[in-house]
Amino acid sequence: KNSLTRFVEKKTLYCNYSISSRNFHIALSSYSKPHPQKVKIGGQDSYFFCHQTNSFGVADGVGGFDELGINSGIFSRALLKNTYFDIKKKTTNKDKFELLECVEKSFVVLEKDGVQGGSTIVIGQLRDGVLSLLNLGDSGVMVMRPSISHSRLWARTIYQSSFQTFDSNCPYQLSSSDWKTTPKALADQIDVIVKPGDIIFCASDGVFDNIFDIQIEAEFSLALEQLYTNNSYTKINTNTLNQITERLGKKTFEASQKQKMFCKLCLNQATKAPSCDLHPHQLDTKETVKGDKPDDIAIVCGVIVENNQGTEFCSNF
Repeated sequence: KNSLTRFVEKKTLYCNYSISSRNFHIALSSYSKPHPQKVKIGGQDSYFFCHQTNSFGVADGVGGFDELGINSGIFSRALLKNTYFDIKKKTTNKDKFELLECVEKSFVVLEKDGVQGGSTIVIGQLRDGVLSLLNLGDSGVMVMRPSISHSRLWARTIYQSSFQTFDSNCPYQLSSSDWKTTPKALADQIDVIVKPGDIIFCASDGVFDNIFDIQIEAEFSLALEQLYTNNSYTKINTNTLNQITERLGKKTFEASQKQKMFCKLCLNQATKAPSCDLHPHQLDTKETVKGDKPDDIAIVCGVIVENNQGTEFCSNF
């Protein structure tokens, strides 16, 4: 066993953090790429991450408004921007609040300003060892934990949000077509108790429609030894996190340009780690089909760490 494997085993079996010691932080990274036909308008996905507030989010502008000559990218960016600034204000003032309050306030501002369009939204914030999440629509978030599986290190999913859709390609959304349907009526709110070392993957549906969850797990699993500095959860190798985020973004784009694929789990004999073997095929079950769906791509990846990773802020709004 390598030293990281022994460390993960020890943390898994023996480590419990008291409430008073859960002053954790998130190291964050992002990737975005607009739909090939929407490059001129910057795409319709929006994202942000903020180390200072331990928060992040993704909003996906609804493409259906294109037929009306409305760019939903303006709506998604405004929705997420207003939400972030309210999170920052409340966090700085040390107010007690729910993420729903920030989204609702943002939606009211959009109505007042007459911003047209629609968007899904997923946001998260780490507070006292609890990852608070709000999800509305078909963007999503996964939380993974370094674990031992068949004597191998694996990024095991411990939580994944549910996609909210009325029908195929028709997600729950906040929209100028229906200002009366508020975030409170639609949003899922979840609190996940996390530990240092846990991995967060947040993305728009352009990612989840084109690559499999197992691919996301595998990408992190194969880089775990490079990700954690000195085999600890005190801090991480930010270059490795950036590389993982970029690779997943590029894999998503490549898959979106290919014919539909299905997933066959296999054992990669070269690395002795589970991986994904993809083969062109036509299947009846939608759950096993991915790819061939060009779309905007927005990804925010994070790792829970014990030490502050800085004050970096990044967004496309």
